[in-house]
Amino acid sequence: LLCSGFWKFHRSFYIGISSLSLIVSVFLILNNANAQGLEAKAFLATLNNDIVSFYASLVILCFSFLYLFMQKEENQGEFYALFLFMIASLLLMVSSSNLVLIFIGLESSSLALYTLIAMRGSDNAISSAIKYFSVAA
Repeated sequence: LLCSGFWKFHRSFYIGISSLSLIVSVFLILNNANAQGLEAKAFLATLNNDIVSFYASLVILCFSFLYLFMQKEENQGEFYALFLFMIASLLLMVSSSNLVLIFIGLESSSLALYTLIAMRGSDNAISSAIKYFSVAA
């Protein structure tokens, strides 16, 4: 995101960096499941690594990887940075066992999603993003 302010990159660069980070995330989730088993807890038992969060994380990462290649016109670095932030907050939400962390994950993913909706640029997209933001706030 910071580099896109100074240099103009092609869409393939953004997709490459984003897909590389998603592949690394899948590898880390699989490696964590093999190393610690599927019943691990972290950060004073606020984050769980159970079978449900494992498969939910894999589903989120696989569908987000597929969605990256469906986008045809996005050539902005902000889109891919917000998309990865939304995926990270969704992963936080599915692996947390504390209601406060679930709420933080839900709100951060929804704020990134509202911004992604508004980035489409059409009048309907901007008005719907404003409506979503005003209802959620």
